[in-house]
Amino acid sequence: MIVRTGRWTKEEIARLRAIAPLGIVMCRQELGRSSRSIWHKAEMLGIRVAPSPKGNHAGTRWRGRLPVPLHAHPAVRRIYVEANRQRATLTEIADRAGLDRHQISRWGHTIDPRFSDLLAVLNTLGLTLKIVRQQEEMSHAAA
Repeated sequence: MIVRTGRWTKEEIARLRAIAPLGIVMCRQELGRSSRSIWHKAEMLGIRVAPSPKGNHAGTRWRGRLPVPLHAHPAVRRIYVEANRQRATLTEIADRAGLDRHQISRWGHTIDPRFSDLLAVLNTLGLTLKIVRQQEEMSHAAA
């Protein structure tokens, strides 16, 4: 990770205001600045930076690095890919969709999702489900 030094830009300050509630670890990752620099700037601007939890209780370790389950349904694999692209954790997705994190995790390994739960997660990630005839799907795959 490249650590930036020097003056803070307006964009960095705006980004700090937006991500400060997520904790110092996220601020360091997103801004590429040292914790000391972030704490100092936040204090000067009156921004409260949430302390990071002890251990990994927030689940941030997997942000953007969720392993895509190989033997899961293609829709489930697409959810994991999109979650990684958006740098979202399963906990965040589950909370927004009104589900349990463990339920989404099990989709990749042992159970198939209920249709309503699948739609809730897709909506949370800004995706939709499109139903097409198999012949159309096959012709698109061949092209």
